[in-house]
Amino acid sequence: MTTHVFSSEIVHIIASHLSTSDLLTLCCVSRAFRTAGEAVLYRFLDLKRRSRRCLQGFLSALENAPRRASLVKILLLGPVQDAFGLDELARLGGVLKRCDKLSLLNTSLLGKDFGDALSHEKPAFPLLKVYCTSPHTLKLPIPPPALSLLVLHLGYLPVISELSTYRASLHTLVVIMHGICDVGLPELLGCLALALPKIRRLCICPSDGWIAPPNVAETGSLDDLLSSLTKFEALDSLLLHLRADKTLTMSLSADPRSPDPEPRAFHLGYPPFGNPEDSDSNLLQAANAFSRVSFADDSDSKPASEPEEQSESPIPPAAPPPHPGGSGEPAFGRLIMKSCSGLRRLDLGVQIGKVHSGPQVYVFERADGEEVSVQRYRKPELRGDPAGDSEPQCCRWGWKVDEEVRKWC
Repeated sequence: MTTHVFSSEIVHIIASHLSTSDLLTLCCVSRAFRTAGEAVLYRFLDLKRRSRRCLQGFLSALENAPRRASLVKILLLGPVQDAFGLDELARLGGVLKRCDKLSLLNTSLLGKDFGDALSHEKPAFPLLKVYCTSPHTLKLPIPPPALSLLVLHLGYLPVISELSTYRASLHTLVVIMHGICDVGLPELLGCLALALPKIRRLCICPSDGWIAPPNVAETGSLDDLLSSLTKFEALDSLLLHLRADKTLTMSLSADPRSPDPEPRAFHLGYPPFGNPEDSDSNLLQAANAFSRVSFADDSDSKPASEPEEQSESPIPPAAPPPHPGGSGEPAFGRLIMKSCSGLRRLDLGVQIGKVHSGPQVYVFERADGEEVSVQRYRKPELRGDPAGDSEPQCCRWGWKVDEEVRKWC
């Protein structure tokens, strides 16, 4: 079969629509088809939760033909059964050193032994734009000069002192919290501001599991939170997805200059008071988790029907009483926007308890010389089939970590 009738672009298009098995067959046709097939085969490699045999095949393929390492653009790494051997770590470090065209690297599931292997081999990653990691593998031996997005999976005790090595190029930081940090959210934000004062976008969110643990305590100081946020020098976009166990209350100390110098408490995650038409737009219970997404200005949206009265029912839990001066997400978000004068957008999502429908969301935006506008989203959509075998996933008001990654890759 002759190949000169096909241009390299046509061959690449053909290869991009083939399965892995067909690509392997295509690579045996001719040198031109092999070049196009390997470019697709090795561009994206997902080795998370793979077998040791798969890892060995990956290492052998790139060691036997070093040119293939330059074809790898996206690499997702994960642990193997019984942990890595010393020889495997050495080989893996050597292979990564040859991946000079890598734009996305994910090591969030790996441990300290992999970080030690990187320190020994010192790969440069000159074109790396996105790094998904954990505190165990946070520090790369040579800071990538093009790194723009860092996705950090954080446990209970943050180890983030190495973040400052990325301050020269980092634009966006996403912190996925797999629990409540021992130091608390305000202190965590203060550490992030100290390490990365020039970042432009910051996203704080809980892990994306079906039933994930909370990432904030039930009470906190808004004074400390605002103090930490104001330490960011160039922050213009902030996303806060706060998940608490039973309640979430942020307290603000009294202002002696105010005519009514009383401390204020912002109770977040509760339905707005005095507006029964909006009662269906807040945090959902599991029974109401299958509604479609709509917006506050949706003229076709309808309030939820009133529940039927029951002749014999237990005493319902008392809702928190309204607080003078305004409380809840709108006032809370406006105060953050007021305190952080450079902030142009705030996405605030609050989630209370183990509800599966995602958070109640408010979006605050500020244009040049204009007042802060507020948009409240209605019920998030639940994806998946809770009654079936597939695990449902929460839709976060149109935002997911993957979308942050796509901006840079």
